[in-house]
Amino acid sequence: MEKLGEIIALGGLLHDIGKVAQRISGGKHSSIGAEFLRDLANKTKIKEYEILALFSEFHHKGDMVNEKGEIKEELKEKIKKVAEEFKISERELINALWLVYESDNISSSEREEASKLNIRNPLKSIFTSIDIGKGSVESKYYPLMPLEFKREFPSPQKNIEEKKIKEDYIDLKNNIYDDLKKLKKISIDRILVILEHYLTFVPAMTSKENDISLYDHLRMTSAIALALYHYHKNDFNMDPKDFINKLNNDEMKFLLIEADFSGIQDFIYTINIRGALKYLRARSTYLDLLSWDIVMEIIERLNLTRANVIYNGGGNFIILAQNTEEAKSKLKEIRKEVCKWLYDKFEGSLYLAMEWIEITPKELKDFKNGELWKELKAKVDERKNKRFVDIINEISLIDRDGFEKKKECDVCKKQVKEGELEYIEDKDIHVCKMCKYLWNLGDRLPKVQGFLRMKGKIDDTDIKYPSIKCPFSTFYAIESLESITNKFINKFRGIVFLKNSFDIFAVPENFEILPYIVADYAKIADETKHIISFDKLAEYSIGAKKIGVLRADVDNLGLIFAKGLKNTSPSRLATLSRFLDYFFKGYLNQIIQGKFQNAIEDVPMLRVEEELKPNNEKANIVVVYAGGDDLFIVGSWNEVFTLTFKIRELFKKYVGENPNITLSAGIGFFDEKYPLARMAEVTKERLEKAKDEGKNRVMLLERFEIDFPEFAETHKVSYGWDHYKDLWKKYAESIYKINKEKKEIELIELKETNGKGKKLSKSLIWKIIQAQELYARNPKSIRWAYILAYYLGRHGAEKIFKDLLTIDISKARNKPQEIYFVDGVLKVLLFAIRR
Repeated sequence: MEKLGEIIALGGLLHDIGKVAQRISGGKHSSIGAEFLRDLANKTKIKEYEILALFSEFHHKGDMVNEKGEIKEELKEKIKKVAEEFKISERELINALWLVYESDNISSSEREEASKLNIRNPLKSIFTSIDIGKGSVESKYYPLMPLEFKREFPSPQKNIEEKKIKEDYIDLKNNIYDDLKKLKKISIDRILVILEHYLTFVPAMTSKENDISLYDHLRMTSAIALALYHYHKNDFNMDPKDFINKLNNDEMKFLLIEADFSGIQDFIYTINIRGALKYLRARSTYLDLLSWDIVMEIIERLNLTRANVIYNGGGNFIILAQNTEEAKSKLKEIRKEVCKWLYDKFEGSLYLAMEWIEITPKELKDFKNGELWKELKAKVDERKNKRFVDIINEISLIDRDGFEKKKECDVCKKQVKEGELEYIEDKDIHVCKMCKYLWNLGDRLPKVQGFLRMKGKIDDTDIKYPSIKCPFSTFYAIESLESITNKFINKFRGIVFLKNSFDIFAVPENFEILPYIVADYAKIADETKHIISFDKLAEYSIGAKKIGVLRADVDNLGLIFAKGLKNTSPSRLATLSRFLDYFFKGYLNQIIQGKFQNAIEDVPMLRVEEELKPNNEKANIVVVYAGGDDLFIVGSWNEVFTLTFKIRELFKKYVGENPNITLSAGIGFFDEKYPLARMAEVTKERLEKAKDEGKNRVMLLERFEIDFPEFAETHKVSYGWDHYKDLWKKYAESIYKINKEKKEIELIELKETNGKGKKLSKSLIWKIIQAQELYARNPKSIRWAYILAYYLGRHGAEKIFKDLLTIDISKARNKPQEIYFVDGVLKVLLFAIRR
């Protein structure tokens, strides 16, 4: 990147750095920020901080020009001092400052009013600003703290103690200063990490309703400024007045780029090897790295930075770039190269649809009230309908190797030359090179501390890490960051994707760095030291030896982004997408490991997990995929069951209990020999059913669907989350106990008139379920009630299930009786007591 472009990107990134110190003792944040940066220049001897101080001191119009619109003499004098040293003309620097000022305005789309300011106001949760017509929610706020996923759960609160806020600002300011001071050279990638770590929960503005993170405002200002720099690259030697006029015209200066993978489900889940959870995980990780490889290639060729990546997750990414013919030409080249590479490697099963739209600064400022998302999504969807159109003339329908003997890869089923298959002894399978790479990666994933991305021709024998090839680079799985020695750095260059950490000093400065936040929890088998197998997960289950599978995602996500925010801006959308991603990638590991229990109220669970499981025993869970707004988890069935409700409970707290942002889920319990692809399909169908029936719901187990049209709307097979929680407490928790000696769950004993007791029988539970099915087959009949009364009376269980015997006449026409819902609870309990 050219020097002026780099200075502009950094200027945008640090222009509001003074806001942290301002909120400790007051004052003008632009002057405080300039002083902060000049002090760093003196302490570190890094001269760039001197020029960057100007971007803090002069990023408001009133500080730059007088009443006549002329550049102030004070600014001219300060520019003269630094421009020559950096071999930048005074005009270029004045115009650069103005460009960052305009980028600042576009980024936030609103200005602070002095009457509404309170420098101690905390950051309002962006989630409590969402409204899609599902009910209002009161504003809630975050305490000031660094972003660390192992710390306290960031549940927004109604009130934050003002005294504590000042103390926290002092800590944040000192931490930022200390980390910047340790840098040996200015590095955009490392400054981005420092700011994300410390400024995520700092408000960009100090009005009561500010919901934009200062980090997101800074990175989006930097992204916009750099895109504008490339668009106006040839205009910087213009007279400032002429440059300002040109800068302020409403031309299509930006590209909003989106890409979305097709074929992900089949790629991840359609495998036919037994006990291959580690391979499943490797495929999921590979898709993530594949997406990052393409993202990094785009920003490298277009001379952008990671700040320009608005979002990347779930097989989808969005990037802000300059609208120049050169940029569009490079994007077309990249799209074609990716298309060709994917077709060659996966024979058309995996495809990336990438499109872009041209937009003006005004349209970017408010995203056309959400309409930009619709336009961009429509173009991407249209591209998906023209798969591989870019290389149609290069695709040969004739197999030129047709006369050579071929054999099928035992995993992906790709036909390859027989001699190219490799043998995996412990599974007795023959696999293609790609599957062999993934197999090796799967073995190492639990120990991996990060990935090293490197480009160009490299002799892999020099690097003793498992590798995986992508279209533009190779990723190496790093098991020990200490292994990157000085000798190693002097030989290679690349980017370190640092897993779940913001510790920039764990990686030598010769390498670029990127925080790679990923939910990668997996139970490790003691005997093999590898990811646990399906059969072991089933073996460790309570009662029935089954695998549990969970799929869940956020409801109405497209509507939330398009219409959920009243005042849409680049910074606000960046904050929303990033905070959503953090829940699924950053906090999920901690939730699985039992953290944040103080934030979880009663959830449906089999208490045996709390009473019999040692505190140090790790959860029998494997995260196959989690990111963006959805997840796919497998594990021992009872642990998956409980985890589902914990995730929902914490998600509800995470979004400030806003009814406009909800989660739906599909759960299934399967034999460990059941085909993985079918597990994925069944739980996907259940998730879709929960959404079709109103969202904010969960569907678990098969239930009889009513065949009466007039009852279909009210008699749903999925459950509202809170409704199921109430049913569990009412019917499940009152009829089982824990046998600590046998480490089993048993049904309770029923007290009889003679003082003796007999155990509640499984056969009675089945009779209740049969009565439910009888009702479901014909809700108009009450025959089920007579049968149920007979069996409950015979077993002496009328008191426990008394509400099931009550027929509510007001519900007789079309609303379900209590009996209709009880099977979803009792069937789960039967799983728990099965021997």
